[in-house]
Amino acid sequence: MNGDERSGSGEYLGRPTASWAALARSDDPTERRLGVYALGETGSADAVPLLEAALDDPLSFVRVWAAAALARADPEREEDVVRALSAESSDPAGFVRSLVAWSLGRLDYQRADSSAAVRTLRLLLDDPDASVRAEAELALHHLVRSAGRADSAD
Repeated sequence: MNGDERSGSGEYLGRPTASWAALARSDDPTERRLGVYALGETGSADAVPLLEAALDDPLSFVRVWAAAALARADPEREEDVVRALSAESSDPAGFVRSLVAWSLGRLDYQRADSSAAVRTLRLLLDDPDASVRAEAELALHHLVRSAGRADSAD
């Protein structure tokens, strides 16, 4: 991602946080998903309460994107994000479970213990959906590599 896309100044793709917030409150679930994603990309502290509210969205795929966006918008919330993502790991939709695994594998885990994420990912290794199993395996490998880099930096 280049600096023009995410500046941390409260804009994403040239649109301010308020514009994305309106989408995150839309009646259309696709617009809500787009809105929560973009809110995470703005780097704005103003996005955090909106993303927290989106964690209660009636649709699981919006909740998953909101959790992933919250991790980008407020890295201090990693523990809450892992909990929110893990709660969606039993969603009936395979693409939601796949997004859970993908998202858990891409968190930084600078402020949260990754053991809860690892537990969720191990459960997803037995998922009936092949794409979920593949994402869980990739996420676990990423976490192991990241832990190895952190150990070598100490």
